[in-house]
Amino acid sequence: MSSPDATAPPTPGALLRLAGHALPPRYARALARFRAGPGTIKVDWALDGPIPWSAPEARQAGTVHVGGDDSEVLDTTLMHRRSGLPDRPFMLTGQQSERRNRNLVGGDVGGGSYTLDQVIFRPVPSLAPYRTPLRGLYIGSASTFPGGAVHGVPGHAAARLALAESRLPGR
Repeated sequence: MSSPDATAPPTPGALLRLAGHALPPRYARALARFRAGPGTIKVDWALDGPIPWSAPEARQAGTVHVGGDDSEVLDTTLMHRRSGLPDRPFMLTGQQSERRNRNLVGGDVGGGSYTLDQVIFRPVPSLAPYRTPLRGLYIGSASTFPGGAVHGVPGHAAARLALAESRLPGR
């Protein structure tokens, strides 16, 4: 597989590259309209073990926000819209494996823009956004509802839908 195009949308763009020829044109156009979110700085470190956090809760967490309290992190997140870079940035540390993630297009760790139309309709307007028009093909990533800030939920929801639909007669 070739390296991702820095201008292509995140996961919906990958779905288009993989199965676009088989998707109905209307669905493919909706995926093509999906917009990427703002870039961030991402550094991958290969560690020889888990991060030795002093707080037991941090040692157990999949992701850790390092910064102020909830309101300070929210203010920092919203500040880039008002005046550029924040005075007090925060850090989000993911404690997963160090393999390259092709969905991080252009530094967009959120899986797409969080403008109002894409908060609810991720990646396309649908009551079941995880189902594609191709039987047996589902999409479950940060680019689907409820988004990347709710770690693991999109994939879990896509898997539950796939399992439920596999039990239906004629499937």
